[in-house]
Amino acid sequence: MSCSSRAAALLITAALALGGCGNLPRPFQPDDKEVENPLLVMADRAGVVVHRPIGVPEPVDEEFAEELARALRARDVVAHTAEGNSASPTLNAWLAPGPRGATTLRLEIAAPDGSAIGAHAIEIDPRDFAPDVDPRRRRVVAAGAAEALAGYLRQDAGLVPADAPPVYIDRVAGAPGDSGRVLERALDHSLRRARVTLAEGPGGRTLTVAGRIVFEERPKDMVALAVDWQVVGANGAVMGSLRQHNEIPASVLTRAWPEIAGAIAENAAEGIAEIVNRAPRPAK
Repeated sequence: MSCSSRAAALLITAALALGGCGNLPRPFQPDDKEVENPLLVMADRAGVVVHRPIGVPEPVDEEFAEELARALRARDVVAHTAEGNSASPTLNAWLAPGPRGATTLRLEIAAPDGSAIGAHAIEIDPRDFAPDVDPRRRRVVAAGAAEALAGYLRQDAGLVPADAPPVYIDRVAGAPGDSGRVLERALDHSLRRARVTLAEGPGGRTLTVAGRIVFEERPKDMVALAVDWQVVGANGAVMGSLRQHNEIPASVLTRAWPEIAGAIAENAAEGIAEIVNRAPRPAK
């Protein structure tokens, strides 16, 4: 079997496994770490970037950042520890002295321009961040921080106003079988959550979103997966484009395409919403 046909078979297998699936899970939180990791490092993604807390020893700082991002995703906030893009807010944290000799974990969300979106402080036991302490203690801290901050981040998620033009989702090219339809349905779901008005077809003020999947095999049973999105105005002019890419284990691509499609769509929807939000409004 050739390289391209083997890669195509992977996507076909994943699509056939969908058989009667209902709505995609929101957010995607598989127990299998191997499935989750590739989705968290998709390049050029929006969503809040969670930085390692200052004053916390290695490798606990990295572990806590991942726990905090995971806790935010559990509260319907797109969050990750990978590099973001120009539209990504950041979540910074540091340990500071608290009242009466206590230790405080301070958290601050900064907009892309550096302005503060929200802040929160939690009084903690400094032993929570000791390398030899049960990690479940840090998960409790992360859950409390995420609960306090999720509201700020959901309000800053780039929801599209009602007077923005509607969007038509065109077919996703380059995907064999029903796998493209799976991604289209996932994007439909994510754009609706961002309050984008969807259209049944092009015409009038409607913008068109077109996607293309490109993949190729890599050594060690890896597949390089890239998704290109383009937003085209009613006049045919390109208003903006997005590119997501990463190498994913072939085994993960085979068994988890619905979840992967959901994660791709969720991140793409944020960038698409930003483009739609910049579209010209009708004259009043």
